[in-house]
Amino acid sequence: IVTGPGYSHYNELEQYIATNNDLDCAIIRHTKRISAHMLNADLAITSGGRTVLELSALEVPTVVICQNNRETTHTYASYENGIINLGHRENVTSNEIKSTLLKLISNPEVIDDMKSKMRKMDLRSGKSRVIKHISGLLK
Repeated sequence: IVTGPGYSHYNELEQYIATNNDLDCAIIRHTKRISAHMLNADLAITSGGRTVLELSALEVPTVVICQNNRETTHTYASYENGIINLGHRENVTSNEIKSTLLKLISNPEVIDDMKSKMRKMDLRSGKSRVIKHISGLLK
């Protein structure tokens, strides 16, 4: 679990993990290379910023909880693109988060569908597509 330095519930999370022996996870508060953790992730819960695109490029099943109104306008974070967007944090309940995660964990076909949709977006070759498009305009 990568929380980042601004996460305010670190002590509660640490205690929860310590008292639930069936959980196999570690908490990372500070990292210089989030990409290394993303590459190894089975699932991500993130806000609706650019991290969504990075996770999508890596085909990591992602649940988005928008942190502000601006993030709710980012149309990429949708199931059409393989992402579950729960909306603005003030409107998301703990039960909704729990039921979403349980749905993903217990339904590998949903995970496969999400990854398939992410794969179709082909975000990994974006740079070469842009260069090709610009080159075509210059001819």
